[in-house]
Amino acid sequence: MLFCYLDEDNWFDSNHVETIVNKLEAGYDWTYSFRKIYNKDGEFVCEDNCESLGKWPVYVNPSLYHIDTSSFGIRRSVALAVGHSWYGQWGADRQFFGTLKQHFRNFEGTRQYTSNYRLDGNPKSVTEEFFIQGNSDRKSVV
Repeated sequence: MLFCYLDEDNWFDSNHVETIVNKLEAGYDWTYSFRKIYNKDGEFVCEDNCESLGKWPVYVNPSLYHIDTSSFGIRRSVALAVGHSWYGQWGADRQFFGTLKQHFRNFEGTRQYTSNYRLDGNPKSVTEEFFIQGNSDRKSVV
């Protein structure tokens, strides 16, 4: 059994869960997908090659790592062990990722862009320009 998380303003590609399951079946405790960015009207902007990258730092801060809520895929046993770190406020995905990395180091990304992030979902959302600038600095991590 596994857990996938989905924010109310995001969505999965049809093969998202399958790619998560395949990675977990390869022996990892948890995994994550990369994401595609869409504007508030649902129009594709770009692949995210600058922020929600897991093992690679965000482009604005080489000491900060991030995985978006809707990108996680986690074994049930792992989710039960660290679920308390998901405290539900803005930035909870960062807190959760930090706890996962600390206690369950056997993880790897799917290296596929199967989660979709809609901009302007909350007042602290980064802008379309953020991703365009970040991606101009980094072409791809896959």
